[in-house]
Amino acid sequence: MSTLKNSTWKAELTRFQKILGYEFRDVLYLQTALTHSSYAHEHGVKDNERLEFLGDSVLQLIISDYFFDSLPEDQEGKLTSYRRTVVSEEGLLYVAQDLNLGRIIRLGKGEEKHGGSRKNHILADAVEALIGAIYKDGGYTAANTFVLTQFKPYFSMEKLKAAVDAKSALQELLFQTDRRPVYTCVGESGSDDHKTFTCDVSVDGKVIARGTGTSKKRAEKMAAQIALERLR
Repeated sequence: MSTLKNSTWKAELTRFQKILGYEFRDVLYLQTALTHSSYAHEHGVKDNERLEFLGDSVLQLIISDYFFDSLPEDQEGKLTSYRRTVVSEEGLLYVAQDLNLGRIIRLGKGEEKHGGSRKNHILADAVEALIGAIYKDGGYTAANTFVLTQFKPYFSMEKLKAAVDAKSALQELLFQTDRRPVYTCVGESGSDDHKTFTCDVSVDGKVIARGTGTSKKRAEKMAAQIALERLR
């Protein structure tokens, strides 16, 4: 953990469950979800990677189920784009920041020293692990309630449409001539928690635009926007 001592961590877990809006019957699930592999290796306890694996699948199902019921007129392509936006690293980080997750996650000394509590992938993975932990402890209903409560403020339809419109519009434009865009990440720079990604979008094997962003998704969206302007 970044700011908490071991002696106070268990007390903080009680407070954290109030923030989550869910009380664990078996708090070991919560402890494991908040344990990074660096801490687990130093102290001989389980890390959160298996719960992360499970939570990723549970999250995908819950979001798919929600959009299937709430957007009955939208076709598979749009539903997939919406879901991809919500379960992206950006969406997971929205929840991690809202929960102040970096304050309570357990990190090894080396990872803590290098700012692990602020690293995007560690925080995003911990959110998925939390979802997996709630699912194992309380079942689908509990996980569904948590996910929709935490993610719904993030995935307003305005945000979703803004996030997917450029890529969807480019795909629809190219579909008219039986072509499709292919996105390739060609570079990244910066530290783990301040990375910049560069992605190309190609058509028929030829690069038509390049975009940059703080995530691969954002870089792809920028590339799609530039490609649309050029093609139109």
